[in-house]
Amino acid sequence: MTVMARSIKRTSTMIRSRRMCNALVAVLALLTAPEASYAQESLTELLQRGPSFANSSSEGALVIDSQDVSVDPHSIRLKYRISNSSAEALTTVLTMPLPDLDFNDPDASLAIPGTDPTNFMEIKASADQKPLNFVFTQSAFANDKDVSPQLRANHLPLVPVDGFQNQLSALGRGAREKLADQGLLARSGTNQAGETLYFPTWIVKTTGRANLSIAAGQSLSIELRYRTSLGVSKDSVWREPLRSQRGLAAEIERRRVEYCPDHAVYAGVDKLVSTYIEQTKNLEAGKESAKSVAKPDPVPSFFPFSLFQQSDSPPPPAAETAKPAAPPPVANVANLREWRIALDLATGSPPMPVKEFRLLVDKAKKDRVVSFCMNNLKRVSSTAFEMRATDFTPLQPLKIILVGPE
Repeated sequence: MTVMARSIKRTSTMIRSRRMCNALVAVLALLTAPEASYAQESLTELLQRGPSFANSSSEGALVIDSQDVSVDPHSIRLKYRISNSSAEALTTVLTMPLPDLDFNDPDASLAIPGTDPTNFMEIKASADQKPLNFVFTQSAFANDKDVSPQLRANHLPLVPVDGFQNQLSALGRGAREKLADQGLLARSGTNQAGETLYFPTWIVKTTGRANLSIAAGQSLSIELRYRTSLGVSKDSVWREPLRSQRGLAAEIERRRVEYCPDHAVYAGVDKLVSTYIEQTKNLEAGKESAKSVAKPDPVPSFFPFSLFQQSDSPPPPAAETAKPAAPPPVANVANLREWRIALDLATGSPPMPVKEFRLLVDKAKKDRVVSFCMNNLKRVSSTAFEMRATDFTPLQPLKIILVGPE
């Protein structure tokens, strides 16, 4: 991979530019500032969406009996039980939109979990436990215009993969400049040889489709599973003293609306830091104790002050004063990270409510704090939370945030 190329990598995709690297260097040089310690390099989570069922043969006959959604940092699983309430066989199209990939910002780092440039979420599906094959369509858009034919004519991939700059170089300068003039490429700095670097400016839209047939009065079990697009930040704005900084007030408010944290969430983050500090102190104390056992302290060359007391009575005890609590450290000493997940089940959902709905969110590790906006939550394990509802209609995207040590 060339230094300046955008790339797709397994687990987490880093789509970056030299401007991002320069900005990161500046941030690292300013880590003594609380605001700067949060603004480190991060991955941006993709907005993952659920499927839609386009009924093409019998309007209103399709019923969503149940929907089961399981989310964790590794994968998302969607289970549906759908029924044909009509007296005739029903044909429907299961449509699965993948997240949009916006390459307009050369400094953005998108969390693309898979390596396949088309099925980059690694979606797998089944109907009544039999594999369901999707047919994918993918197009690139710039200024609301489909530019896929132009890219293919120039032998450029819609989703830039390793070696994108090399592919651009093979076009020749004239072709690159023409694409830049057409708004498909943006000029962004130069390489070590002084040659102009270009980055894509298009948005990629990908959709998978599969046909389903349900006999009259029958039902069908649909299961979809795909990898989680996991946003990552190398610090958390929710730890003190960051969350009390005026410069981060707008970000704190935005996250309050998106993730609905309460005092228990903030207290949990503070506990992660204080626990780390206490464990570190105990570890250091243990090392010092081991040293003292292995090698006795030498005899002091001075006498304790109490030997020079003129009175036979013991000296009065010194007044004990409570030590003030140490302020929270500015630096991210506990090595906290943020992980973010965004899932939109509202867009494309059927107009009728889901009869039985279940959501399970698993933070995967005990030493993590999780927060998201949902009522009637119940803890079902040391790491998982469940919500159940009847006649449920999703109205807005579900945004989940996890905070914990790396």
